[in-house]
Amino acid sequence: MENDKRTAHLQLMLEGEERWEKHLIFRDKLRENRHLVEEYATIKYKLAQEFQDDREGYTEAKKEFIDKVLSESSTFKGDHNEQGDTQ
Repeated sequence: MENDKRTAHLQLMLEGEERWEKHLIFRDKLRENRHLVEEYATIKYKLAQEFQDDREGYTEAKKEFIDKVLSESSTFKGDHNEQGDTQ
């Protein structure tokens, strides 16, 4: 932390945890679909401008897109209330 702001972001989780599995599924969906990559890049760029000084707001704002991608996965139909902080 520097001036009450995070200077780095590190995620730790155990392999096999639901959150870990969601990260892998999201990654794989992006690898499979160039359109999703482009859409996510556009969203991230816009949100980075909007939330320049608010990392938590930026992370929360990405959640809608991440949840949409995960909800389209047959593995995680249902509740997606975990923090959507996938790269």
